[in-house]
Amino acid sequence: MANVLTPLGIPPRNRVDRIQDAVVIIRDLLEGKEVSFEGTYDQLSHVRLHSATSFHVPVYLGTRGARMLAVAGELAQGVLVESIFWRDGMEHVRSRLRIGAARSGRPLADFDLVSWQVVLVTDDPRATVEQLRPWVLRTFENGPPEAIELVGIESDTITRVRALSAAGDRDSALRAIPDSAVHSLMVIGRPREVIERLKILANGGARTVSILSIGGVDETVRNLRRIAVEVMPEVNR
Repeated sequence: MANVLTPLGIPPRNRVDRIQDAVVIIRDLLEGKEVSFEGTYDQLSHVRLHSATSFHVPVYLGTRGARMLAVAGELAQGVLVESIFWRDGMEHVRSRLRIGAARSGRPLADFDLVSWQVVLVTDDPRATVEQLRPWVLRTFENGPPEAIELVGIESDTITRVRALSAAGDRDSALRAIPDSAVHSLMVIGRPREVIERLKILANGGARTVSILSIGGVDETVRNLRRIAVEVMPEVNR
């Protein structure tokens, strides 16, 4: 994750502990409390927001990591998990959330488990898969590898692709990504195929699906219209 956090000026070390402290601070500030906090990474003394919110602002985390999922279950109101809902991915997510919830002694009945998922309705799935290999490469690069393996992608494939990318051979890295890996990480297909996969997400425990659409504005609008017209009426039945 250093390639994501460092350009933002966020130290990549000890990121789980930093996020855990940040959630506690941000949650209390948003609730209108005066916050004093003495932690390893953050220190606040009698800090309060100038304008108190007049409504509840839920805190969500975005993660695939095992430790961070537990933090979400312990402290947050929801979690956005990208692309690890197939095969053993969903049970992994739910088990880590349960561990966190047990630490704080709270139920997960109202917890919002969000599948943050590329969903593309297409009449040419093969061409779309080819188009989306760069996005899958980014997922392989950011990891964590153990989370990606949960959806059925072999560890040898992940290692080979990451090594080629690290060596600067992007073209070979893209060619080393099998079609099955793209389908394991994304919902791509004709309307009927997308309907069935979204039903699997819902039945597996995802309370919300946040659609990640890749492309320009016009392409995104076309995709969202197809989802609204050709997919969601069947999913909602």
